[in-house]
Amino acid sequence: MNGWPASSPVTAFNSLSRPDSQLFAALMSGEHALHGFANRDLRDQLAVSVLLHDDPKKASSQVSRLLHRLHVHGLVAKILRSRRWRVTAFGHSVTGTAVKLR
Repeated sequence: MNGWPASSPVTAFNSLSRPDSQLFAALMSGEHALHGFANRDLRDQLAVSVLLHDDPKKASSQVSRLLHRLHVHGLVAKILRSRRWRVTAFGHSVTGTAVKLR
């Protein structure tokens, strides 16, 4: 079990909105291709472009909620026995198309 309720409702992504497209662009960056990414990596990239909270704990919580939304929609998957995530094949096609449309 991953710690989240099985039936937790999550909001959809709007690929044309600026925050979601910047999140998708951060996911598509090539630096995560080999080893995946952690909460901190995504938080560092999004701190400049997306409005994250100034408090590091709250910013980490915001990114954790984003990771949960991405995971529920099947765009990212957890790498076993680590704190890292990877973009799925479906996630590559969806986020790549969304970034291209924007």
